[in-house]
Amino acid sequence: MQDLVISQVTLSAVAVVVMQWLKNAQWFPWLTAESSKLQNAFAAFSAALVAVGIHYSYDATAGTLTIVGISWASLGHGLWHWLQSYAFQEVIYKGAIKPTAAIKP
Repeated sequence: MQDLVISQVTLSAVAVVVMQWLKNAQWFPWLTAESSKLQNAFAAFSAALVAVGIHYSYDATAGTLTIVGISWASLGHGLWHWLQSYAFQEVIYKGAIKPTAAIKP
């Protein structure tokens, strides 16, 4: 359980750092300090990537794509972990990147 929490916090921090890096990148004009809706969408998407746990493999020779990990239980757990990851990202962003920003209801 402790490893799962450490992984969630670490990956959430990485997502926040990547988002900050993209906001400052000249070659990535879509994400800026003023684009709060896009930032929220990026945070939700990166949280989903961190949390869902659906895996795939592709065999180019056979032309087969195999997707595993899709069940009602895994989707429920994935949703819970997505919420955790998104919450961790918000806490990290509000605490480390923008500590003066108030959390809006």
